[in-house]
Amino acid sequence: MKKNESYIRVYKSLALQTFNTIVLILLLNLILAGLLWVRDTFLKSMPAVDQRVLSHREKYSDLKAYTVMKPVDVNRFLNEQDSMGSIGFQHEAWVQFRNPEFHGTFLNTDERGFRKTKDPQFSSGRPIKIYVFGGSATFGYGVADDNTIPSFIQTILERQYPDYSILVKNYGQGFYYSSQEMLLLISLIKDNDIPDFAIFIDGGNDTHQLHLKHDQPYFTNTLRDLWNFRRHVSYSQPKRDYSWIPMIRLAKGISRRLLALKSHKESRNPNKEKQINNLSPGTNEECSNADYVVKRYKNNIRIIRSICCEYGIKCYFVWQPMPFYKYDRSLHRTFPYPGQIPKHWSEVYTGMKDYSSLDFLYLGEFFENVFEKVFVDDVHYNEKYNEKIAAEICELLKSDLNDFASPNSESNLKFTETKMKIFGEEEIRWKLKKAFDIAVGTGQTYVRCGSN
Repeated sequence: MKKNESYIRVYKSLALQTFNTIVLILLLNLILAGLLWVRDTFLKSMPAVDQRVLSHREKYSDLKAYTVMKPVDVNRFLNEQDSMGSIGFQHEAWVQFRNPEFHGTFLNTDERGFRKTKDPQFSSGRPIKIYVFGGSATFGYGVADDNTIPSFIQTILERQYPDYSILVKNYGQGFYYSSQEMLLLISLIKDNDIPDFAIFIDGGNDTHQLHLKHDQPYFTNTLRDLWNFRRHVSYSQPKRDYSWIPMIRLAKGISRRLLALKSHKESRNPNKEKQINNLSPGTNEECSNADYVVKRYKNNIRIIRSICCEYGIKCYFVWQPMPFYKYDRSLHRTFPYPGQIPKHWSEVYTGMKDYSSLDFLYLGEFFENVFEKVFVDDVHYNEKYNEKIAAEICELLKSDLNDFASPNSESNLKFTETKMKIFGEEEIRWKLKKAFDIAVGTGQTYVRCGSN
């Protein structure tokens, strides 16, 4: 009898503990459900800031480098930039990824992730469309919408050509380099969104990503790992989705953050960076890597020229300045390389300095004699130097923009005489009619092909 009573007591104790555990789990799920509902309902537009984004800001952001924005506005802008960065890049066909849609006071992107440019002051007629492609410096990391390079191009050209309708669009994206920009241009053309002028600002990302002899977007290794992982997952049996349970939802959220942190570390590929940093100056291996960058970039711009020529787009190419070549690193708050700058930077930039073409602007030594702060973080320019770079680009555009004003200008007549021998009189007359149409505000634009 006593033995049975002992069993009963154990059973009651286990039953009570089991019941309490179930009640506790239910209560925890109810509490989590309430917190998640509050977050989803009221904090949807305020994403939590990723710690990786915050750490980058704490290490590199230099408030003393700003020349237009007040410190209080700089911090408000950086908060918006951190929020956009925490949302993360979105998948995009062909080009692999893009910035997310974001709307703030100082930072705005559209549904395709393209940065807002200063509003144009349209006059009459069809606008001259100028599209600017590039990486994060072109996008304008570190500065407000109106202080990006494309926005300054809009402002300067409207001041120089008050009778023109000019529309500048910013197609810069973080981590993009010439190969991705070429694909982006093709995507726009396929959508029948054809500019009159296309400007490609490159140098930093091409050097950084191509010097390892890998012509692929920045997150390719991460996507490859995900693809290979999914290949080994069996889908023979349909799986039930329990992600609606708050505790499981919380656990998956934590898991995603841990995986994202791991992927970020792997994408930086520290072993390869260490290998490059340890190369001695002037080794054959490093020169070979630099040659690869220069040749691949030149091949890309040849392809872009051919595409632009086919669609009547006048293209320009700008080799951007970076803090790793002919720049006083002491001006930086925190210089990206704590030790010696890897030699592939000087090898590539020296190689590009020797390149000459009418549609190519080399700005690699733009900061050589600058003795004031230029960079608001590790590699992005402040407002003053965005405007200076934009002014150099506008000077490059000047002769061709002047041709828009008069289809019978001397340069157009000389060009026509040459092209008559190649294309034939009938086609050239048609092209000249297009040039005249744009001068009076109708029709499409005729522009000259870039040189080879």
